[in-house]
Amino acid sequence: MTELLALDDDPIDGLISEEERSELNFNLSRLSRIHREILICYYLREMAVNEIADLLEIPVGTVKRRLYDAKNQLSEQLTASIETAKPKLQRAEKSERKLYTMETTGRSAFAPADVMLSGGYSAPNYWDQISDLMTKQIFAICASKAHTVREIADEIGVAPVYFEEKLKYLLDNKFIKEASKGKYLTDFVVLPRQKNIDINHELSNVYADIAPEIRDIIVGAEDKLRGFDYYGNDFPLGKLMWLFYVSACSVLADTMTKLFRDSKPDAADNNGKSYRITAYVTLPGEKLEYKKINAISWSNIHHHFRTSEYNKITYANLYDCEPFSYSREKALNEQNIALIMRLMKSPDSPLTSVEEIMAAELIVQGFLEKRDGGLYPTLPIMPYQVKNDIDELLRRETSKLAFKYVQRIGELGDNLLLPSIHKDLYEEYVNWTMRLAFDPLCYVMWQAINAPEKYMLEIPADYKASSACTALYYR
Repeated sequence: MTELLALDDDPIDGLISEEERSELNFNLSRLSRIHREILICYYLREMAVNEIADLLEIPVGTVKRRLYDAKNQLSEQLTASIETAKPKLQRAEKSERKLYTMETTGRSAFAPADVMLSGGYSAPNYWDQISDLMTKQIFAICASKAHTVREIADEIGVAPVYFEEKLKYLLDNKFIKEASKGKYLTDFVVLPRQKNIDINHELSNVYADIAPEIRDIIVGAEDKLRGFDYYGNDFPLGKLMWLFYVSACSVLADTMTKLFRDSKPDAADNNGKSYRITAYVTLPGEKLEYKKINAISWSNIHHHFRTSEYNKITYANLYDCEPFSYSREKALNEQNIALIMRLMKSPDSPLTSVEEIMAAELIVQGFLEKRDGGLYPTLPIMPYQVKNDIDELLRRETSKLAFKYVQRIGELGDNLLLPSIHKDLYEEYVNWTMRLAFDPLCYVMWQAINAPEKYMLEIPADYKASSACTALYYR
């Protein structure tokens, strides 16, 4: 790694103790963003001046000037700090002199790690509380080793008083735990981002031929799938395939997870939390090796409602990402859900003036269509029992695939991921980390969307105004 600010007579050369390293990082954190950014690019990421200029879209001369100014500002701050601590520095200079690099205490104060969170079940209920930069740094800092509040404070460059309330929230909700008296450890799986890239690359190869297998299972079971009583069972198969692919992959993943857990007798089957979550961390200056991955991003969100007629209605947005519009997450809501359910039964039902406005909005968003003198919902709507029956049918039909793939994928996880995971998080590895690996949906849909005719998938004329891959479940 490039040595930090190796200038002639630079006071940085003398810093070797933990306290002095912390002081340096504190001063780095006090620089303006543009100067801090230049130092991180030049010394931590080891980028050339012209590369920095391209990245920041500024002239090379501007980069050089900012770099010079940043060095001078940091040197001045350090000189002032060291003048107040000369006895320490004199003692340090009697020891072997070591040039400081950025891999030291307090780095998060000026160069935070990039932390990507992924979760399921009730995890969305917590996003607002755990997605801020400071919380993510706490997760990264406490991922592999327990730290005291003071150590966390030194690392992120924030006084404990500013995050103790946050720490209590994380403890109360089991995102971190007290590993030993006064020391805290992240209580969910945190993996290096490179490990995530590596496993997804390998999974892309393993699942290269699974899409046609799942397609054939669905097509072979079409009559049975249409035989269930639900609104939309007469939709074109291409439209229903969005839903059936999601269901088939989900139950296949559940079956493989169970088989995998059965092969691990020392793994429990739950962690007592209502949510599941994983973090992927890229350290400052880390150079990731990107690999070919034939997959698409995939996310889903469920919203639950209650009306005077239905105890529970779930709007399942099973593809909450591009190229669909993110606005469709709220297309169905407390105001219009009763209207949709009424139109399911009576498309020619008379509407009030307010309902006419709501219906017009739903037509624009692709969730209603006007034909034959009525208004018809464009998404499947079914009782929960029918949903469960469809899942169970597809579970039976995909069981052979589960036995075919589970061992190979399990070995990938054990070899690539497990060595990076704390032993006390073994249950989370088995039941969540590997549950994600066992789900082939993002690979199946990549193949299906890129060859829709081959995979019987109806592509919307306009992704931004489509209800494809959504459904309503009710009881």
